[in-house]
Amino acid sequence: MRFLLRVLPLLVLLLATAALATTLTSEQRFCPVCGEPIAVQQPMSTNDMGGQDRDLLRRAHGAQVFMEVVATCGQCGFTGWPADFDETKRRKRGGKVPGDGDELALTADQRQSIQGGALLRPESLSDVPFRAEAPYGDLPSWARLDMLAQTVALRGGDQERVADIYLQAAWAVRMGYHPVHLRGAEPSEAQRDWLFGRLTEFTEQAGELGMVNPADVEVWTGVRLLTGAESAPGDLRCLSAAYGASLMRSHGEHAALLESLATLEDCFPPTEWPGKAQAIRESVELERHYQRLARDGFVAALDQGSLEGEKAAITTYLVGEIERRLGEGPAARARFDEALAMAVPEGLELWILQQRCQIQHDDPVLGLLLCRGQSARGPAEPQAPAEPQAPVEPQSDPPATP
Repeated sequence: MRFLLRVLPLLVLLLATAALATTLTSEQRFCPVCGEPIAVQQPMSTNDMGGQDRDLLRRAHGAQVFMEVVATCGQCGFTGWPADFDETKRRKRGGKVPGDGDELALTADQRQSIQGGALLRPESLSDVPFRAEAPYGDLPSWARLDMLAQTVALRGGDQERVADIYLQAAWAVRMGYHPVHLRGAEPSEAQRDWLFGRLTEFTEQAGELGMVNPADVEVWTGVRLLTGAESAPGDLRCLSAAYGASLMRSHGEHAALLESLATLEDCFPPTEWPGKAQAIRESVELERHYQRLARDGFVAALDQGSLEGEKAAITTYLVGEIERRLGEGPAARARFDEALAMAVPEGLELWILQQRCQIQHDDPVLGLLLCRGQSARGPAEPQAPAEPQAPVEPQSDPPATP
């Protein structure tokens, strides 16, 4: 009962946010290449109440629209947004089909190429069931986005657009591809009380440090749980480390997640841990695979000079942030320095300084702890103690996606 009373305000908040959750409706349409019937999802409402990760992923409470609206034909593999599919059988085999409301359209040659197998089924799909009569089956979101990037490239989409879709594929891995549940068994009431107390404490610390972005608050909380795991009493050590690592995985902080594996190893039976550790590393590598494809496309767009002004500055920062997540520290720092010399939008400069600060620390968990807590008025690379500092001015709102 005591625990229920403590979480009641949180339950009320969750009920309130549920009313604002993403809603979708299903419509039957037809593949413009082969005429196969296909169900597409149309968004009716969404939100960004989950905040924004530092690689510009805007997180919704409820379903993530970018993971739901992309559809793949189970017969030929054609992939697109809802507007890319015919609405009537009359149009299913002829004419040009608009591409998401822009100038992209399928030509006869493109349809023939797709029917001839030009689109490659993504790798790493051994755990996805396929129907014999439909080679693409029910693909996970990240695989459908992979297919979409191939389709858009085939239809003549520019490199920046294809890169953005590959980045969304990386986000989809992060949001939906969790082959391992790090938290283990359900905690006891006493453990839940202890954990709730830590979560409350660290959330309040984040507020005192001026963090208004819910994603930043979760990362901060995860880092505090990880750094406090060694001093946690008894079986709470594993609970703290597991929840902290889960938050690192949820926000794509790969280096901090992998650093935590040494602590987590002692929390699972020897026969169980190797499989869990391998699954963690495989999910990280799958996300990084799509991050590399996105990074290469954004770099090509920047090198071609097709991006200008604020958009070029945001994209330069984004390339640096992707490289930081890939573990490419020197390259990331060079990109951050380049972005700082450009006309960056309000709020992005602080992010650049904080992300650049993290690179200088060999310990990625410590880097997150020291650098995410710095304020807009603080130094670029603070030498702060592990404990949170005095309250500072609130951070600016996160920048928009490029």
